Amino acid sequence: MQFSIVAFLVICFLGTELSEPEEFNYVGAIVAKHNRLESLTGRRIILAGGSNLAFGIDSKRIEDEIKIPVVNLGLHAGLGLDFILNELKSVVTEGDIVFLSPEYYAGKGRYNLQMASAGYFPPANSYFERNLLYDLKHFFDRKFDNMKVNKTFLVTQLMSKVLGRQPSKSVYANTSFNTYGDVVAHLKMKAPPSLNDRNRLAYDYWDGIEKINEASEKIMLNGADIFFLYPCYAQSAYTLNRETLSDLDVDLRRDLRIPILNSPHQLVYPDSLFFDTVYHLNKTGRDLRTTKLLKTIKELLLAESI
Repeated sequence: MQFSIVAFLVICFLGTELSEPEEFNYVGAIVAKHNRLESLTGRRIILAGGSNLAFGIDSKRIEDEIKIPVVNLGLHAGLGLDFILNELKSVVTEGDIVFLSPEYYAGKGRYNLQMASAGYFPPANSYFERNLLYDLKHFFDRKFDNMKVNKTFLVTQLMSKVLGRQPSKSVYANTSFNTYGDVVAHLKMKAPPSLNDRNRLAYDYWDGIEKINEASEKIMLNGADIFFLYPCYAQSAYTLNRETLSDLDVDLRRDLRIPILNSPHQLVYPDSLFFDTVYHLNKTGRDLRTTKLLKTIKELLLAESI
């Protein structure tokens, strides 16, 4: 009875964090990614974007074949394009090769995820625009979220003790990454029955084009090269959005001032090669995409040496 009363108070009134929301724990991987960046000297290959990169690249294989250190900064599209670009501007150095691959129509991002990342990695406070009102809203939203997460946590613990059921491991955790910054926990997991994020995209002129142009100027002034890559995408989602992505491609090829190394259709794979969303490749899809990226990198390095 005493335990029940305490648990009820924790859940309903205090909002004390017993278990962290999965997405917040997941973005904690930003610390290890930056630790790896800072440990490397000389030229590096840096992958920047959202979780399409985190789930979809075998960075070790690229490093082993190219003999240039690789860091996969790809984390979560919800951090926003500004966050990704500001992060890049703060870390690139002379000689770096940057491959930017954001999810389609990457936008402003979610303040709660940005704050969560900054909680783990304080320099990330400079990657997004802080706002006092947003800070207050985030504080109360976090308390409310904690109550819901605490309830699930306590129920899970109870089921574990009473029925002996062990809670299933989530792929959305900062422990799901390897030392290169790739998510690897999902490679041996059973995929969910359906893919998330199969949404219809409405065409609009993407304000990310100008943001990328502005950021790339500073990146190149730092002596780095930056290239744009379309993300991987499930066939069903591509079929749904083929016309919109064609229009987006026209805009990018006309207005983006950095090289575009592929086309939307070139990284479209059957739904069966994705794990849980239309951007997250499974092991087979990841291998295929890595092979394509390796070919692209080798061609760039060859052209550079001529």
